[in-house]
Amino acid sequence: MGTTSVVTPELEAYSDSFQAKAAQEMAEDGRRPCDRQQPRPPCSALKRLAVDYGVMRERVRAAGSEETLSSQEE
Repeated sequence: MGTTSVVTPELEAYSDSFQAKAAQEMAEDGRRPCDRQQPRPPCSALKRLAVDYGVMRERVRAAGSEETLSSQEE
């Protein structure tokens, strides 16, 4: 039986000050994230992209963690 490998890209690291600035800018924009399919004002497409990017980063981390656990079990 073959083995399956998951290759996960390295995630960019952001400094605490960069993350604080991004959080401040997001908070200053009082709009909610747009719906992906029906963006209706007032909403923020950039907030939608940021939310989706955060979810993707969590999935990459989880996939990398699962791969690390799998390789330790072998």
